[in-house]
Amino acid sequence: MPVLYLDVLIAVNLLIDFLLLSAAARILRLPVRKGRLLAGASVGALSCCMILLPPLPAAVSVLLKLAAAALVIRVTFRWFGWRTYIKEITAFFIGSTLLAGIAYALVLFAAPEGLYVVDGVVYYNISPMTLVLLTAGCYLLLWAGEHFFKRKSPACLEYRLLLDCGKGPFTVPALFDTGHRLSDVFSGRPVVIIDRTVLQDHLPEELFRALESPYTASLETGSGSGLRTAAVQAKLRMMPFHSLGGEGVLPGFCPSHMTLMDPTGKSCDVTGSYVAVSPSLARGEYRALIGGDLAGLFGEQRRI
Repeated sequence: MPVLYLDVLIAVNLLIDFLLLSAAARILRLPVRKGRLLAGASVGALSCCMILLPPLPAAVSVLLKLAAAALVIRVTFRWFGWRTYIKEITAFFIGSTLLAGIAYALVLFAAPEGLYVVDGVVYYNISPMTLVLLTAGCYLLLWAGEHFFKRKSPACLEYRLLLDCGKGPFTVPALFDTGHRLSDVFSGRPVVIIDRTVLQDHLPEELFRALESPYTASLETGSGSGLRTAAVQAKLRMMPFHSLGGEGVLPGFCPSHMTLMDPTGKSCDVTGSYVAVSPSLARGEYRALIGGDLAGLFGEQRRI
C-alpha cells in the first residue's frame, strides 16, 4: 500500500464527492441546497478513511461501503420516498464507479505518478488543476447520461405552492404542464413559472424592482445599490425558454422556502428550486406552472 496523507485524502475526496453529488442531483433533477451538498460530501470524504482500517472480509467491506453511501445520500438530499432514495444511491454509485474506473485505467495504461486506487477509493497526489479536470470530465459524462433518468408524467394536474420570498408565506394555485421542461441552465434545478402580478405583494420592494429590470440591477454600482444587493441575495439570473409562442428569457430567483402540495394534501419540500417570473401566464385561475421534475416527486412516494 502506498504512503497516503490523510489531509490530501480527505481534501481530494471532498471535491470529488461534491461534484458527484451535484451530478446526481442534476441527473435526477432534484432540488438541493449547497449546504447539504457540502455536508454530504464531507461525510463521503470522511468515510474514505475506511481504507486505513486493517483488511476486512469482502462482505463486511461491501456492507460498510453501502452503509456509507446510504448515509451520504441521506445527508445530502431531502426525503422524497424510497424509489427516489434508491435512484439517488444508484446515480451516486454510477458516478463513483465511473470515476474509479477512469482512474484505474490511467494507473494501468498511463501510470501517472501519484495516482492510486486503493480498495475503490481514488487518491490523487497530483496538481489541483489536474484533479479539477478529471473530476469535471466525470461530471460532464454523468450530465450527458441525464436523458436515461427522465421522469414519467404524473396523472394529477392541480397543485398548490407554498412560498416564502421574504415577506411571509403565501399560497399560489399551480398547474402541471406536460410541455414545461424549463430548468436552471447552470445547476439543473427545477424551475416554477409564476405570474409576476401574484408576487407583487409578497416580495421585498427591491427584489420585485430587480425582477422588473434585471439588467438595470446588474449594472447598478455603489455601496447603496439596493437592487443589486437584492438580486445577489435572491440568486437572480436570466433563464432562456422556448415555447410555441416564441422564445426569450425570464428573470428568476431562488425563494427562501418553497413547498409543493398535491390535490390529496400531501406536501413535498422543494426548497432550492427556482422561480421564473412571467409577465402573464393566461392560464385561468392558475398563477403558476410546474413541470414533471417537481410533480414527479409525488409519483416516487406513491404509485399513480
